[in-house]
Amino acid sequence: MTITIKEIRPLPGVGNLKGFAVVEVGPWTIRGCRIVQQPGQRAYVALPQEKTADGRYFPILQTNDTSLKDSIQAAVLQAWSREHEHTEI
Repeated sequence: MTITIKEIRPLPGVGNLKGFAVVEVGPWTIRGCRIVQQPGQRAYVALPQEKTADGRYFPILQTNDTSLKDSIQAAVLQAWSREHEHTEI
């Protein structure tokens, strides 16, 4: 399946949340993928979530295909690295 990064939007100075990505996976467009990096750790990509009225979060999109999820994460982090070479990931 083809994975294309359509947009990387950095959020400087917002703590562990480094930015957002828009990703095309085959015919699907996923908006709101979060690029997260805690101090001293590797960056990772979290798929979109929605906050409920009681303050809990649940995934908007979920997959049990770990190779697909790993491929999305690798593509987003590679695009992030290219566009933000000064930013550690």
